[in-house]
Amino acid sequence: MSGELRALSLACVLGLSLGARGALAQAPSGSAPAEASVQLFREGRALLAQGRMNEACQRFRAALELRRSPGTLLNVGKCLESEGQLLSALKAFEETAALARAEPDKAKAEVWSDASRQEIEALTPRIPHLVIQTPAAPADAGLEVQLDGAPFRAFGAPQALDPGSHRVLASAPGKLDFTRELALAEGQSLALEIPALEPAPAAAAAPLVAAPARLDGASASAAEAPPAADTSSSKVLPWTLVGVGGAVLAGGIVTGVVAASKASDLEDDCPNHVCEDDLSQRDEAANTALVADILMGTGLVLAGAGVTWLILTKDDDANATSISAGCHFEGCAATLRGRF
Repeated sequence: MSGELRALSLACVLGLSLGARGALAQAPSGSAPAEASVQLFREGRALLAQGRMNEACQRFRAALELRRSPGTLLNVGKCLESEGQLLSALKAFEETAALARAEPDKAKAEVWSDASRQEIEALTPRIPHLVIQTPAAPADAGLEVQLDGAPFRAFGAPQALDPGSHRVLASAPGKLDFTRELALAEGQSLALEIPALEPAPAAAAAPLVAAPARLDGASASAAEAPPAADTSSSKVLPWTLVGVGGAVLAGGIVTGVVAASKASDLEDDCPNHVCEDDLSQRDEAANTALVADILMGTGLVLAGAGVTWLILTKDDDANATSISAGCHFEGCAATLRGRF
């Protein structure tokens, strides 16, 4: 049998011989909680004898809930100790000693006092301690330290802990967190000094704030103005107008030459523009002349508009300019609007 089982068996014997019989003696006849507590205690002792420690500890805890007796509490403390919960076990042994001191039977009080004292003396050196220190002159305003997720304030004083893993976290506004994972063994004493926290990386630059709008309604600043249009692309349309206008003008000239030729033929065939036999020749000559006039007029308008546009945009591309042109049977015209 292991040392833990032997120690727990001894506690069971003490609990059964003193605590259980004492409970029955003090409780009124037929007291259900006291009888149930003794029964659970006996079941725990039987399970412990079979090496079924976990089940035995369950019985002891159930018995303790029914009646908080020194014997049952001593066994629960041994269960906690076997599970690595040394601090909880120490508190159980200290409570056992307190209950023993309140025991009216001096013999039983002496037995429980001796048993709890031995457990406390054996367990106390096994409990590890951690000392957390901050810099002598901490420069971190608002420094907060947490130990296992709980706020910690007892700087410089030994802190009793259970063996195992523990986590220390230090934080402060505008500083990088400091974290440290610790593994404490039984009986170990460890000191941890929290260094001055390093500044956190600078935050991203704040976006530029737009200048307030002027009272006269003009644009607030040059930075708010839209990017200037590409001057090379702004000249595509006027050059297109010049090219198209030139082509249309050339077509009008050619058509005019044809119209002039037909007019000469008409003069020969139809004196005074009167054709006795066929009026189609006269109409065709008139239509051709009209088309020539329209083409030459339109060409001149388009080419002139393109040239004018180029002249206006040469010195100031930002001037807003609009040109409209149109032709009808009575003639052609162009309209130019802009800021000069």
